[in-house]
Amino acid sequence: MKSLFTLLLIALFVNSYAQEKNQQMFFHEIGFDYGIMASLNSAEHENYLGNKYTLHTTNYYLENFGFRTGISYINDLEGTSKFFEVPLHFVYRTKVNRDFYIGGTVETIEELLFKLVLGLMPRQGEFYGGINLGYIEPGNYMRLAPNGVDWIKEGFHTERRFVTTLDAGLRLNYKIWRFNIIGVPYVSYLLTENFKYYSESGFDQGYKPKWFMNATVGLSFQF
Repeated sequence: MKSLFTLLLIALFVNSYAQEKNQQMFFHEIGFDYGIMASLNSAEHENYLGNKYTLHTTNYYLENFGFRTGISYINDLEGTSKFFEVPLHFVYRTKVNRDFYIGGTVETIEELLFKLVLGLMPRQGEFYGGINLGYIEPGNYMRLAPNGVDWIKEGFHTERRFVTTLDAGLRLNYKIWRFNIIGVPYVSYLLTENFKYYSESGFDQGYKPKWFMNATVGLSFQF
């Protein structure tokens, strides 16, 4: 195991040195992200959560500015049967950071090796913003009331099919040659009132979530 980690560290040192010597910029990227889309609610409202899959492509201009688009699919979101979005995001990427560092305390050899790997990998950040345009096929259904007699609408339901959001976020890249390991947190503000909560008890009835947090991880390839 230690030999394997030693070889990995050597490979990362070589990779970092090679990238330092070769300042070639890549202006095209394709990647895949997976994560969650969750409403940002106050404590008194029910959480609203779905899984998000995104295939995206980016073209960069003037070295650091670019434009990203693709297609996202969201499932397991209550009140929806199919949910697709097309991101249209403007991107600004920072310079690649190749400084070696190990932050925080280290208690085990495994933790040390993990931090060594992360510390050796070149890092790059991106700031981006724009819109998402989407379409929802409603999946509204009825739930049995607690008294077992009446059928009622309860939970989140889709009120409109077409979706528009304003987005802003941060993208963190760990670079290995042309590959990026990605972490992406970003927020979305729902311009269209697509979702509404119904309750048999009247609690939260009429609540419409507007703010969503998207948190994804993924892998991309630059060329």
